[in-house]
Amino acid sequence: MLAMASVSLCAQSLKGNSYKGYVDFSFSPGNDGVYYEMNTLGFGITTSQGYQINPYIYVGAGLGVHLYSMDNFETSVALPIFANFRANFTKTKVSPFFDAKIGYSVVDLKGLYLSPSLGVRIGLSNNLGLNIKVGYSAQKFTYWAYKYSIKDSYIHSANISIGLDW
Repeated sequence: MLAMASVSLCAQSLKGNSYKGYVDFSFSPGNDGVYYEMNTLGFGITTSQGYQINPYIYVGAGLGVHLYSMDNFETSVALPIFANFRANFTKTKVSPFFDAKIGYSVVDLKGLYLSPSLGVRIGLSNNLGLNIKVGYSAQKFTYWAYKYSIKDSYIHSANISIGLDW
């Protein structure tokens, strides 16, 4: 009987949850952490799939592809796999929000991936929204210093993104 009550409570708590998907295209000028000038350009696409728990809170998981053109390095690829949290500040058609992605990247650039941002969602219909945001990104990577030792650094960049949700 207790098990049936637990299942019933879980079903009731999940009743308000609904699937939500996001796709974002980003541009990220920044610094590779090795030199002092702004010497990286990044372009990326990410997608996140998850649950809109209530009108204000979203949690999900995602995957992205980022291409970085770095001064003194070849163009590098990062494939971040991340957890995504988003908080909408209002339930209106135009709503400001906070978005945070944290995870780990693989391929050329391996290591911690972090991307918090602030933006605005513009509702285009009941199930479609346009998202515009600005934020910060950090991507860890390893490089050879003076051909003798391996060093860790982070690409620090501002990012501008535009995307859709459904």
